[in-house]
Amino acid sequence: AVASPVPGPANGGAYSVSLTDVAGNTVELACEGTIETDLVLPEIAAGTAVAPDPTLFSDGDTVVLEFEASEALSALPEVSIGTEVATVTQAGDVYTATLAVSSSMGTGARQVSVTLVDLALNTTLDAGTFPILTFDFNAPTASCTVSPAGRPAGLEETITVTANGSESLSAASITAPGLAFGAASISGTTATFQALASPVPGPATGGAYSVSLTDDAGNIVDLACEGTIETDLVLPEIA
Repeated sequence: AVASPVPGPANGGAYSVSLTDVAGNTVELACEGTIETDLVLPEIAAGTAVAPDPTLFSDGDTVVLEFEASEALSALPEVSIGTEVATVTQAGDVYTATLAVSSSMGTGARQVSVTLVDLALNTTLDAGTFPILTFDFNAPTASCTVSPAGRPAGLEETITVTANGSESLSAASITAPGLAFGAASISGTTATFQALASPVPGPATGGAYSVSLTDDAGNIVDLACEGTIETDLVLPEIA
């Protein structure tokens, strides 16, 4: 017979065997016992993607996935992240899958697939519990603009440097000796810096600047853009 929910039951039941020999002698209970069945496929009962970021990873990060199964399993689950095979460990009811991410794996989206096999060898391939993971190994690029443009910044005038990045940013910094820029204001792919043209700390004629950017995956480019800021902090006088 095939173990099937039709006609059931899902958990099996008792059986007995009657035998008749060639002389017509019959024994009603030649043997009896219990047949156990498990017609329920195992499932992931709870799944969580944890640090450093639930879905975005870069070189040197480690993917960590934690989950529980709906029933006892015959072996550790198999977890694939794209074409990469994760290492799975068990502590109590919790399974943990880990994968060290390296740039050799290539940038792109990765689907998480988990194979579960219960004690009855029922097998489930789960490819929907965990979100799509993204491996990003590309540092952002940017173009920068300076305001005011086309002229030096005057005394106590606000200087604005805007870095327009190629992807969403998580951090940005600017180096501009002689100008006291505040912390970056970041919105999506844009980082904005502001400073006052002031003789303190100087110099009066401005100078070079460079901008460093970090994308959401943690990729850093130290010289995303650079240029020169001109200032004129000397008031005009009647000569």
